[in-house]
Amino acid sequence: MIKDISKPSNSGFTLIELLVVIAIIAILAAILFPVFAQARENARRIACVSNLKQIGLAYVQYIQDYDGYTPTVDKTPIPASQTVDGVSTKTYANYEYVLMPYIKSWAVFNCPDRSDTWATPSNYAADSSKPTGNDPFDCNDNLNPTNQCIGYGYNDGIETDQGYGLVGTQLNDAGGNTERPGMNISQIYSEAQCVAFGESATKKDSSCASDAALKWADGPASGGACQWGTSKLRHGGLLNFCFVDGHVHLIHMRAYSNSNYSSNSLQLPINENDAYDWCHDYNTGQFVPTNPPTSGYPETTPGQTCAAEVADLYAHSTFRP
Repeated sequence: MIKDISKPSNSGFTLIELLVVIAIIAILAAILFPVFAQARENARRIACVSNLKQIGLAYVQYIQDYDGYTPTVDKTPIPASQTVDGVSTKTYANYEYVLMPYIKSWAVFNCPDRSDTWATPSNYAADSSKPTGNDPFDCNDNLNPTNQCIGYGYNDGIETDQGYGLVGTQLNDAGGNTERPGMNISQIYSEAQCVAFGESATKKDSSCASDAALKWADGPASGGACQWGTSKLRHGGLLNFCFVDGHVHLIHMRAYSNSNYSSNSLQLPINENDAYDWCHDYNTGQFVPTNPPTSGYPETTPGQTCAAEVADLYAHSTFRP
């Protein structure tokens, strides 16, 4: 009988084969990980679309209930029983609070790409927006119980406080309280071409204006003087905006520095024509502020129309990568 004296076969991988397999896995990971990250980002952006559609529906219902007028917000204190701390007599309504009877959920105002939070003090009077304070992003309005900064700001113009958007310039009401008056939709050139709410790293006063959208974006790092570049914008700069008629539209945004305004970066559309969506009279841009601020803003030319405001903003702004 002849014995089989051959060596047993070695079915394992050689070192070279193992290295080849590892290299293939690394290449596939390099290809697929960005795809997965993009898919997650797209999911977050879609979540924002859903939130803004709900806000837009509430906004349309509000306008219908109030004879065609957009919300007016003033600094008349609301009852302490409706506040988070339950004791404050200096808590004022904002646009989210005004729309809450139609939405019934503060979570709708939270963007999944914004995780900024604050710690609630026992008394709102102790709230501090200093870099080392409990509220470094200046988001605590004593109304929002989620402790998460809202992700969407209201259109008070391409530049804040001028009256170019859906609220007029600040004035005092009959009781001497500061008021931001709304307007009748008949004053809006086109409801489908005027932004109502949009993605913004806004503080508690809720704005998606160019000079407010990024002002507090990095919170304690700069204390309201954020100098972000475009690479830090959420959703890769593809931001969602809800228009007065309730539809939601994506606008490609960039961060800019402005030679007239060094306080913080501006957030503006890449396409200058899209900036007219912040003007309530859109393509004509003929609205002129009755009481324009004279300092502290990117553009402060008295008697300037919304069209001229947009042109000046872009003329003095430089793209920040």
